Amino acid sequence: MTDLVLTVDEAAERLRVSRWTLYNLIRSNQLRTVKIGRRRSGRRRRGARS
Repeated sequence: MTDLVLTVDEAAERLRVSRWTLYNLIRSNQLRTVKIGRRRSGRRRRGARS
């Protein structure tokens, strides 16, 4: 299955949460991130609920 990479803003919009809440989810290891160059992005599996 292919993963979709989202920015923090895109992920927050899809989850309908604030950026602050999203960063808290990342810090608590409830969301996975990947580092691409200097940026760190969230991953979502394709087919997962939007």
